[in-house]
Amino acid sequence: MLLLGYLPEATSKVTRGENAGRELHDFNIVRSVRNLGSWQGEPRTFSIPLSSMAPDASAVAVLVQQRDQGAIVGAASRTLR
Repeated sequence: MLLLGYLPEATSKVTRGENAGRELHDFNIVRSVRNLGSWQGEPRTFSIPLSSMAPDASAVAVLVQQRDQGAIVGAASRTLR
């Protein structure tokens, strides 16, 4: 199981180059990835301190992935701040 801290949206202003004066809008920017451990289908609780997350991550997603970089078989997300 993987825990991803992410920033749902960010805007940055371009100051140079052919796009100078424009704004870039980025979405779902991953700020951290943490392996929570393995899961075999049984009820289980994982916890980590909020302070260990990237400070600008305002949401998290949990991905349940099959072994050896297999398919993602489950996912959930939640807002932190």
